[in-house]
Amino acid sequence: MFCAHYAADRCRTCSLIEVPTDQRLTRIERELAANIEHALADRSPDAVFADPITSADSGFRNTAKMAVGGTVNEPTLGILDENFAGIDLSDCPLY
Repeated sequence: MFCAHYAADRCRTCSLIEVPTDQRLTRIERELAANIEHALADRSPDAVFADPITSADSGFRNTAKMAVGGTVNEPTLGILDENFAGIDLSDCPLY
């Protein structure tokens, strides 16, 4: 997925955006399994992970924590930079 905000170095919240989707899913599955494997072993030693249910590469998020900035007539939604100035991400490809 291409993101103009990431490419312009305005936003770095998608830490895995440069990783191809199949590799990203494999990595996330592996990390999830490592984090909960011990809990599953104690409660259900025969538990197995099902294949992930995937979504589209973009437009898949339905919740967000964003800063509101701008003006009443021209509000912006996004994040704050290091100087606490608003960066408008209302066209973020994840939403």
